[in-house]
Amino acid sequence: MLRLLSNRDTREKHKGKKVHSPLLKVYLLGQFRLERFTGHEWQRVTNPLWQHRSVRMLLAYLLSSPGRRRGREQVIEELWPDLDVENATNRLNTSVHQIRKNLNYFSLEPELARPAASRLLRLEADVLILGDASDIWVDVDTFSELIARAQLGRDSHPQPLGRDQSGPYELAEELLEKAVALYGGDFLQGERHFEWVLARREVHQRNWISLLLELADRRMAHENFSGAIDARRATCSWTFTRRISTHRAPARRVPARGTSTFLTAQGRYWHRQDTAGRGIEPRSQ
Repeated sequence: MLRLLSNRDTREKHKGKKVHSPLLKVYLLGQFRLERFTGHEWQRVTNPLWQHRSVRMLLAYLLSSPGRRRGREQVIEELWPDLDVENATNRLNTSVHQIRKNLNYFSLEPELARPAASRLLRLEADVLILGDASDIWVDVDTFSELIARAQLGRDSHPQPLGRDQSGPYELAEELLEKAVALYGGDFLQGERHFEWVLARREVHQRNWISLLLELADRRMAHENFSGAIDARRATCSWTFTRRISTHRAPARRVPARGTSTFLTAQGRYWHRQDTAGRGIEPRSQ
């Protein structure tokens, strides 16, 4: 009871100052981890309730979905494609209940009477909806936002103002530095069996490599040669590591339905998303 009152008082204090901080931080770049605000600092959540794979993957999938919402059928198709409908539905219901229970346990929703009433994970018209960024912060959103803001500043002012001056070009460089620092590793590092994970991982990898190369060029222009070398070395190290892992564990390739061509996991995923978005029914074999 004291724990609930303490967190509630902290939230009211923030409301009085018109400061709204997220209730939970989720890191998907690198090893999956969560942090919650306790006292005056963010602390890592170590409770094993969050370590169940189904719970982690459902949370990550919803956080990576447009608007943080997905239909139940699509969630089942992406997370439990090898299970029959009954078992997959039971797995989904259990994971949803566990996430809601976990949020309540950590006092993220202290006044919650029952898990199904959670506002941070709702079910509306058979669509699962996760809380927005004001409640649940995720690193991949900030990473993408930093890159987009840097791109905007670079396009509007492609040249620096000069020594000891600061402008949009210099701000873009600062944003790129922050993005590099935030990239803790591959998206959901260690997960190799989900097409949607592989597809998003490749997107974030490409963005990370691109911004490292741009930072190397900018550091060279500033005669920061050691910094430029560090950025280049990071790209070379990543490329070498990827070649080794690809050689040891090549991507599984399967024939696409109704064709004689072969598609990677990423290609199959984006193809399915594109056809679904245009209302095209997949061709049967």
